[in-house]
Amino acid sequence: MKKSASILIILFNIQLIFCILCQASVSENGKVDSILFKKCMDAVNEINTLTLTKAYLTFDPDNKWILSDNKRPNASDRFLDEFSIYKDAQGNIRKIIYTNYEYGYDVLICYYDTFGELIRAVFNFKDDTESFCGYQFADQGDLFYSNIAYIKYDPDDVEEEILTFEKEIQGPRIEIEYEGQILHFGAYTLERFTHVTNFKSYYNIDSFPSGCATVTFSLDVKSGKTIVGSNNVRIRDAAHLQSNIVETLYAGDDITILAQDKLQNIAPWGEFYWYQVRYQNFFIDDHTGYIFGAFLEPVEKERNP
Repeated sequence: MKKSASILIILFNIQLIFCILCQASVSENGKVDSILFKKCMDAVNEINTLTLTKAYLTFDPDNKWILSDNKRPNASDRFLDEFSIYKDAQGNIRKIIYTNYEYGYDVLICYYDTFGELIRAVFNFKDDTESFCGYQFADQGDLFYSNIAYIKYDPDDVEEEILTFEKEIQGPRIEIEYEGQILHFGAYTLERFTHVTNFKSYYNIDSFPSGCATVTFSLDVKSGKTIVGSNNVRIRDAAHLQSNIVETLYAGDDITILAQDKLQNIAPWGEFYWYQVRYQNFFIDDHTGYIFGAFLEPVEKERNP
């Protein structure tokens, strides 16, 4: 399958992107520094409270990458890549959302500080047989935490996950053994996304065009569809931690918000509402349950064209 082959090529050829590990971010017992983790989460949450200007990165008629105020001006876009780029009032790119629909459904969401350095990335690269999904945190350009899952799906056995590999790491590299082979993950975020400067240089982009929409991000009942932003996210049968776990979801799994429930502060994630949601992935279709809002990606709302 073309998509599977392309993913394996990425896995075996991706280079170590972050060469210097932020050692201060890991405690002596190997656990992630909760203060640094909270710092990154607070930065991400702050970005999602901003009013941002949105542009689309797409192809012009000559198949050159350009920033546009319109989505997909060229319907024959190769690879079906789609980028949404968001800048703050000071002109700094703070968020990039990448999707690809060529063979399956890929999504990558990156958050950046005001210096253009990566803070957090959420990704899911999947087709109808496998999925590579997870999330990462970085501080001042240095990766200090990754959680990556590889899920293999057998179409002839629809009742269970066949293989799931998960690793929590403090460092830029992870190895997973699968069918006698070692899959090497570097810092999974591709090099062009690790810094805004890299991204601009790779796609040869400069200033935003005039006429771009301004948008905000939020979670509410009217927000509609979104995705899970972490791995091992527990769906419960009621909106509290003592309720029964009915399912476990992974980064990039589809979610539809049905209702907003109570507000709760859960460390280290902070204060968020619980939401009643409809969820689905490889193995589940149209089930409902409750999820804590910290594990959902906020939904874009356009303020003006």
